[in-house]
Amino acid sequence: MAKLITEFTSIENLNVIVEDIVNAIGEKEKKYKLRGPMIVAEEQNKNGRIYPLKTLTNAVNIYKQDFIDKNRSLGSMEHNATPTVEMPTVSHIIESLVMKDNIGYGVARVLPEMPMGKIAIALIKEGILLGMSSRCVGNVGDKGVVADDLVMCSIDMVHSPSAPGAFMEGVYESKEWLIQGNQILEVAVGNLTKKMDKTYNSKVVLQYMTEFMDDIKNKGKRKSLWI
Repeated sequence: MAKLITEFTSIENLNVIVEDIVNAIGEKEKKYKLRGPMIVAEEQNKNGRIYPLKTLTNAVNIYKQDFIDKNRSLGSMEHNATPTVEMPTVSHIIESLVMKDNIGYGVARVLPEMPMGKIAIALIKEGILLGMSSRCVGNVGDKGVVADDLVMCSIDMVHSPSAPGAFMEGVYESKEWLIQGNQILEVAVGNLTKKMDKTYNSKVVLQYMTEFMDDIKNKGKRKSLWI
């Protein structure tokens, strides 16, 4: 079963870009962007995990084809607790992501009309350093090597790797997902859905819900990863 994997990129290497533009009605506006390294392959990170170059390059190419090229590569302010992007949390869109040697360099444009985008711009104006953190679904081997089934879900805007990590690890640790083509399904929800499609009464519904909670609480066998 695939796990939710996130990896923080050092904020010191990101550059803030402010562009002056003229909108459709002739008004001057500013575009705010973050540019720099967002993902790294072949280097062991602080959690002891390694992304093989081939695996990460393939995930980036698919993300570019399915999301960036179709103008749907949205990212959130801080990570969501699932692989999907939740619209109320959207703060930016990834305009480009390219692998150069073992590093993936990207450009994120802040969306000024989104509530989280307004917050991001306010932080940038105050000189607050913001970082980018990838959110993927995949499996990790015993030696910390990420498997080749890696699927990139989004690249999110975060404040720091420590406080969000300590909090989100508790949210993620009991979750796991199935990758079915381009769709990612939470296992516990999928199990419940299959059972509820059958004929049932109040007694079996209680049993299904109990099994659903067991799926969620089964920490011994299911542990999601904060990278």
